[in-house]
Amino acid sequence: MSSRRAYPQTVPAVSRRGEPPRPARRPRAGAILAMLLGIGGFLAVFAARRGGDALYWNKWLIAELAREVERLPAWAPEAVRDIAGLGSPAVLAVVAAAIFLAVMARDGLGPAIGVPLMLGFVAVAAALLKLGFVHPGPAAPDLTTQLLQAGFPSANALFAGVLWARLFRLLGEGAFLPFVGWLLAGVVCLARISLGQHAPADVAAGLCAALVVLGALAWAGAAGQR
Repeated sequence: MSSRRAYPQTVPAVSRRGEPPRPARRPRAGAILAMLLGIGGFLAVFAARRGGDALYWNKWLIAELAREVERLPAWAPEAVRDIAGLGSPAVLAVVAAAIFLAVMARDGLGPAIGVPLMLGFVAVAAALLKLGFVHPGPAAPDLTTQLLQAGFPSANALFAGVLWARLFRLLGEGAFLPFVGWLLAGVVCLARISLGQHAPADVAAGLCAALVVLGALAWAGAAGQR
C-alpha cells in the first residue's frame, strides 16, 4: 500500500472576468524621481525669477531662438508654426479626447472617467500655482482676470506636458514613453517661445510642474493597484 501524502492542489485565483489577477505594482522609483526633479526645477526657476536672472535668460533665449530660426531653410518657419500648433488649446483638447476614448476602449468607462478627473486636477494645480505668484494690478481688477493674465507658470506648458506624456503612456509599459511625450511637449513649447507666445521661464516652470503632476499620477496609480 502506498504511503504517499495527499497534498492539497492549489488553484490560482482568477478575476471576475476569468483572467489571472495582475500582480500589484509598487510605486516606481521613476515617479518619485519625476516629482523630485519637477519640484527642484520649479524652485530653481522661481529663484531665478525672484532674483531677476530670469529676465536676462528670457531675453537671451528668445533672441537665440529667433536667430536660429532665421538661419533655417525657407520652409522651416512654417514647420516651426506647425510644431507650435501641437500645443494649442484645440489640439490639446483633441489629445485629451483621444486619451479618454483609448482608455474607455481598453479598460471600460469607469477608468476612462479618470481622464476628466485628471484634467480637473491639472486645472486646479495650475490655478493654485498662478494664484501663488500673481500680483494685483490696475489692469486686472478682479481675481479671475488676474489668473487669466498671469503667465507664471505657463498653464499651456503644464497641460501639454501632462497630456502628451499620458498619450504616449498608452503606447506601452515603462517610463520611457511618457518621458518621450514630455520631451515632445518641451519641443512644442520651444517652438511657441520662438514665436513669442510664451516666456521661457514661464514655460520651464510649467514643464517642471507637469513632471510633478505626472509623478503624482504614477504614484497614485501604482498605489491603487496594491
